[in-house]
Amino acid sequence: MAAAPSERVNDQAFKNSTALTAQREGIMGAALARHFGCSLIFNEDPKRRQLYDYALFSPERGFALTCEHQDEYFTTTMAGQLCLELYTLAKNHKKKGKLLYTTANRLIYVINNIKKVLIIDLSILKKMVVDLEAAGQLETYTPEDHDAWKEKHDTLPTTCALVPIEEVLIQAPQTSVITFEELNIPTSYEKLRP
Repeated sequence: MAAAPSERVNDQAFKNSTALTAQREGIMGAALARHFGCSLIFNEDPKRRQLYDYALFSPERGFALTCEHQDEYFTTTMAGQLCLELYTLAKNHKKKGKLLYTTANRLIYVINNIKKVLIIDLSILKKMVVDLEAAGQLETYTPEDHDAWKEKHDTLPTTCALVPIEEVLIQAPQTSVITFEELNIPTSYEKLRP
């Protein structure tokens, strides 16, 4: 049985969004590899895709990092917050979101409005969020109208952890902050917004 026209539109929107995401990851991954003088390999295994997006590695310098890439279009200053997918919400339950299920070593957090990239140790960030949640001090955002969210984003709604960037820089002082200019990110990157 053929899908209803509205379902096909949503499927197409999802495919378009996925293609734009892959292009952004490609540009940023290549720029980071050039910046750090290392190699880049993308995670192309559909069964393991949720674990990390790409890896940066250098046999000569003896390092390999798996990276989870996230583009963000809301923060306008370094005094803002990271918005991290904590849980995905289904009708009767919630499951771990990207922050909790990824096995990546680093989060590549792209703050598009100020053209900066944060490279954050994910083990430190996860511990920070889990500790804040356990202490009842974690600020979160969950959309009130789940159906409206699904209609607009073509995904299940999420609960996101909102973590001050300045606190992340204190808790994970080895976080790198690199500008688009330092990475030679082309202006076409801005056109790949979902």
